[in-house]
Parts: sequence; C-alpha cells; structure tokens
Amino acid sequence: MSVFLARGDAPLSAAQFQRRTQKYIQRDWPNWKRERALRTGDAALNNFMAEIDADTDINRANNLFNTQLVAYRKAVARLENYLVSEGREEIRQDIPTGELDNNGDPVLESRVVQYAIDALPATVAQTIYDEIGDSIATEIENPLITIDVGERAEAQEIINATPPEVAEFEASA
Repeated sequence: MSVFLARGDAPLSAAQFQRRTQKYIQRDWPNWKRERALRTGDAALNNFMAEIDADTDINRANNLFNTQLVAYRKAVARLENYLVSEGREEIRQDIPTGELDNNGDPVLESRVVQYAIDALPATVAQTIYDEIGDSIATEIENPLITIDVGERAEAQEIINATPPEVAEFEASA
C-alpha cells in the first residue's frame, strides 16, 4: 500500500508528490526487479502498478484537500485580523501577582493583553504634478485601507469556494 498522504497533512508540491510516489515504487519494485518482470512477462508488476495508480488517485485527492485546507486556514486567519479602517480596542486582564492583601485575597494587577491600534484615516493627501510641473494636492482613499479591503475580499472568496468537507474537517479539529 502506498497511500502516503492523509487529510490534514502538509500539502506537497507536484515535484515532491512525484518524488514520493517514485520512492514507493522503487522501494517495492526496484529497477532491476521491474526490468526482469518486463522481460519475463511477470503479471505481478502490472498488478502492482494498478495498485499504485489507485493509491496515487487517493494521494492526489488528499493533497488537493490539504492544499485547500491550508488556503482555508490562511483565509480565516486573515479575516480574524482587525479592520485597519476601524482599529482595535485595548484589552486588559487582571492577573494575580502571587501576593495576598490584608483580607487574604489575591492581589491583582491589570495587564494589557492586546494593545490598541488606532484606525487609519479614510483618506490621505496626494500631490500630483501636471505636464508643466505644477503640483496639485488631492485627497485619495487611504491605500492601506484599499489593500486591507482587497485582501479581505480575496480571503472571503477562498472561504466561499472551499468545499464543505474541508471546512467541516477544520471545524472538527
């Protein structure tokens, strides 16, 4: 049996996939053994290659699944990031210091566990120059916000195109 990829494994490139398949073929039927089987008409080689074909189909399906799973995880992580146009709030948490107060209660210290990030301005000033070299100041949409919106849209498209079985696999992990 040469099924070497399971769902959830790291995906392989085409070259890695080919090398791994050849490694399994070489392990079970080295070149000398294949040559002898071809000369003698040994049917065992044909049976083995039929098994390899079936296993390769399984491996390809699992590799595609794993590739989609990685893309899905990246897209979900991208959407979990804060919107740069909105920023994010500071989050503080009370952490015990290990000391006790006069009543025997733990002394707590407020610590920042997530720093605040200010929202980016919606527009930025841009200076352009006309044909004769005169400058013209204009306001344009903040390019960082444009990039953020575009990346989020791409991530959402990936999530929408992800087969349900991939999303369900990730949800059950």
